[in-house]
Amino acid sequence: MSNKTIRTISGRKIDPFNIQQDDICIEDIAHSLSMQCRYNGHSRHFYSVAEHSILVSQCLPASCQLWGLLHDATEAYIGDMISPIKHRLTAFIELEANIHLVIATRFNLPVEIPPLVHQADHQVFERELEWLDSRCMDPRFGMTGLMPELAALKFLEAFHRLERIRLDRKKRDLNGTQFTPLEKGRKYG
Repeated sequence: MSNKTIRTISGRKIDPFNIQQDDICIEDIAHSLSMQCRYNGHSRHFYSVAEHSILVSQCLPASCQLWGLLHDATEAYIGDMISPIKHRLTAFIELEANIHLVIATRFNLPVEIPPLVHQADHQVFERELEWLDSRCMDPRFGMTGLMPELAALKFLEAFHRLERIRLDRKKRDLNGTQFTPLEKGRKYG
């Protein structure tokens, strides 16, 4: 393995500076985010990016939940950088934007993360701060400090549930397509 690539848990060798749609794997994202602790590890309890992403997704209407789940997916390929540093490093921001575009394309999502996702992310962030300040594992905050294996499993369950819903919606949309009487007998192909 060269120093220009990373190896993911699925065995893919990926160049973060030249990431392709085929490089993106939901299992890699789930595993990586479940192993990364929020707040650069400065928390009293292990609290993963995967658990955070699940909570963000749960705060959203169905139309935005997949983006809520995947809003931090770039971190699976380049890690996270704390905000005070990240916003001063334009090269990192550009790399993250490129990976974001590939992830959006891979999962057929709009390139722009919906504003509701940013709002939900901020709401969860506020709850996280309360939870972290409380010094207890109070489930009322919604965070439980899932161990990585369980966080990855729940992340994948959420992803597959949202994908099934999206597929069902597409099928309903296709089945609900109305044809005019002239089109009904027409052969396409």
